[in-house]
Amino acid sequence: MCPRINHAIRDSLPTAVQYLFTITTQNNDTISNLIKTTHSFNYNELPQAYLLEGAVYNVEISTKRNLILDFSDPGQKCSIGLRGRTTTLAPFDCGLTYNYLIQDTLHALPIEGAQAYKYRIFDGVNFIEDTVSNSTSSTGINLIKFTGIKYCTSYLIDVRVLVSGIWGPYGEACQIITVCNPLTVLRPSFCDATVSSCGTNSYSRSILYAEGYQFYISGGNINEIVTSTSNAGFKLQNLVGVANLTYETSYIIKCRVLVNGVWGAWGDGCSIYLQTNSTLTTYCNQTIPAIGVNVMSSSVGCASDYRFRINGPNVSNLIVNSPILSNCFRFSQVNEAQFNSTYQVEVSVLVGGLWSQFGTACSINTPSTLSMIESNEETMIVENAKEEVANQNSVDLLTAQNVDFSNLVSVYPHPTSDIFTLSFNNSSDKNTELTIFDNSGKLIENMLVNLTNTSSLNIGENYPNGSYHILIKYSNYTITKKLIKLSNL
Repeated sequence: MCPRINHAIRDSLPTAVQYLFTITTQNNDTISNLIKTTHSFNYNELPQAYLLEGAVYNVEISTKRNLILDFSDPGQKCSIGLRGRTTTLAPFDCGLTYNYLIQDTLHALPIEGAQAYKYRIFDGVNFIEDTVSNSTSSTGINLIKFTGIKYCTSYLIDVRVLVSGIWGPYGEACQIITVCNPLTVLRPSFCDATVSSCGTNSYSRSILYAEGYQFYISGGNINEIVTSTSNAGFKLQNLVGVANLTYETSYIIKCRVLVNGVWGAWGDGCSIYLQTNSTLTTYCNQTIPAIGVNVMSSSVGCASDYRFRINGPNVSNLIVNSPILSNCFRFSQVNEAQFNSTYQVEVSVLVGGLWSQFGTACSINTPSTLSMIESNEETMIVENAKEEVANQNSVDLLTAQNVDFSNLVSVYPHPTSDIFTLSFNNSSDKNTELTIFDNSGKLIENMLVNLTNTSSLNIGENYPNGSYHILIKYSNYTITKKLIKLSNL
């Protein structure tokens, strides 16, 4: 007879005094020759290396009727083995209907000492099996791993486990069902979330075999459907009615998916709250090098304008809103600002015709008073021009002092009661640095101008009445101009 699982026994022979159990592998390599006075042996008597769950061995049995005689010829060869352990799908995953075939995960009941798990599904006709081997760190498998899995189908799923390098048998099967009409919603990380920009991507949960996604957005002055064909994401800034979008507003988002040419139903909606907290990105909690440098705020998606609220010595809730500088301002625009002082600056943005709340305040320190370049500046400028021209070998050094500066940069109107216009002529150098001082030597403004798309620039709108000096590094020359602003022109 074939032995039982862990205790191998043959029929007892009344005249036998010894039994020889010859155990070999499936390749007929000898594992052990056990001589017993009884008609059984234990698996534990095999070498430890062969005590493997699921391993199958061959056993042949010979007997002796007398100790002085040889063993008889062996009887019929029989196969024996330690039955491999089995597992099943976890009860909390059984009997369910599944919608998200990409994300939904099925889990096997864990087996101690397991090296891996294999799964197969059966639709009544075909098996899709052995699609993945999971390590001991996880007993789960995503349904998408089953190549060819379909919607609107009932499947039987079973699992087997790898122990000691040997796969056990598949365990008891469990039924699962896939939905006929998949639904989708915003992913959990985007649902009921607060976003700080209309340029932030929001994603729905992905659907296998999806041909497109739609998002229905409602809230504030928005009531619109956005279609996405390439992925499951969208941005509020892609709305046709983006001009009606407002911050500090909640929007309800519903999603649906196109599968096999048919749009499914809308999934449950959830909200996103569009909130901005625009703050400074330059010189926050620092000292600015000059009052004419740009102090920048963070860029906010869909914002059409920015304004800055400033508080500090001599300044109380001053709003600076430059139509030229967009998301930055300069302390040269704050006439009452003092040197060597600390100011609190907050930012608000204009979206959909409404200004947002002011964001978190930043401290900015103004610099100490800087001195104007003194004495004989025209001579200094010509000498600079000589040096730069000589370095380029483009103009004879002796003629450098004869450069006609007035033809390179012109200023008009001059004097003025409003703004000065600088006009730049005949230059291949499009990056030009301007530095403006008042008559006391106070640095008013410093800027780098890109002249790629323009040949003129307006300055001085917020300058108080008085005299100013402007240094222009332009077209390989450094040029000085004097500006006068009067209110009674």
